[in-house]
Amino acid sequence: MTVASELAAAFLFSPLSGSRRIEDDAPAAGWTAGQIVLHNGIVVVPLTTQVEDENTVLIVEAECIQVTCVAASGTDFKPGSKVYLDVADTEVNQTASGNYYCGTVVVQPIASAEKVKIALHGDIALAIGV
Repeated sequence: MTVASELAAAFLFSPLSGSRRIEDDAPAAGWTAGQIVLHNGIVVVPLTTQVEDENTVLIVEAECIQVTCVAASGTDFKPGSKVYLDVADTEVNQTASGNYYCGTVVVQPIASAEKVKIALHGDIALAIGV
């Protein structure tokens, strides 16, 4: 892969590319950068790791962002399929019941991968919820 194509790929999958963000202070448990969480009824991905009461940027919407998922089989997480946040496990899966809708798959992960690239629509969780 050339440097130009590597840069293009990095930009395409950057959480800042085509994203909408908010800022807020971390809760008592703090936040880990890149961990998908439910915050005030919105599914967000913190941009940086922060301890309680430290301010950080939270990604609410992104064209393509990598998040943690349940271990994928070869047929899971097809592009365009819906994903839901399992709040207890802080990962996405394809089970609507008891979870929060948060986006759609952009790139199908390889079998047994625990990361998936999704189009994040975190504020839609407000309308759908559990």
